[in-house]
Amino acid sequence: MPPVNFSNLPTNQEFKFENYPGAEQWFAQFLQSLNLFTTAVYQILNGGVTYQNLLVPKVYTATVTADASGDMTFNFTNPLRINPTAVLLGNIYENGQPSSHPTNSTSAYWHVSQNTIYVDQIPNLTASTTYVVTLLIF
Repeated sequence: MPPVNFSNLPTNQEFKFENYPGAEQWFAQFLQSLNLFTTAVYQILNGGVTYQNLLVPKVYTATVTADASGDMTFNFTNPLRINPTAVLLGNIYENGQPSSHPTNSTSAYWHVSQNTIYVDQIPNLTASTTYVVTLLIF
């Protein structure tokens, strides 16, 4: 079943030579090539492409130290052109020891303000330990 057209796309999906009376034969060849492009673009747009599924995630890596409570906070400039919908913890390990990870489950709690991403908390870390944190932003 073809995708439902939720957009305002026209129903005519290709350019036809017969719609241009008096056009020379080279124009027919041009329209053939043009239709290869426009048909593919039409099908993509008709399938519901939005900025969310065209956006390439960005990776941000930082070396930061957990505070005395074992939490971690830091901030960085948003690498996306839009406000992110997710900031996920990709990897976290002790600095210089890539196979030494936190023993308890953890995740990144965050918010955005004025194009800066603030990581409010990464819980369950060892106090005063320096970690390499990799985040996936999209």
